[in-house]
Amino acid sequence: MADIAHARDDEEPEAERVNRELDQLLGALRVAMPGVQVLFAFLLAVPFQQRFAQVTEFQPDVYFMTLLASAAASALFVGLWFVLGLVRRIGTERCDAT
Repeated sequence: MADIAHARDDEEPEAERVNRELDQLLGALRVAMPGVQVLFAFLLAVPFQQRFAQVTEFQPDVYFMTLLASAAASALFVGLWFVLGLVRRIGTERCDAT
């Protein structure tokens, strides 16, 4: 079975392989991005709960670090989405030009 997959890879042109891999990566980002955004939205809502005033001295620090990590992940996902879309457009234009 590995021979069949290897033979299929040999027959596939480089431009099509790169385009397929970019499509797969963009598809994975489409799945992961809403989850990160929901986590970030949840973390933004937590301090407005009544029980947030009852946390220990250490817990706000953990919350703040988690919020920053979630914000960074959201920013990186959006940036990666933009860069991959740009790479895909440039690659499509190059393939059309040749």
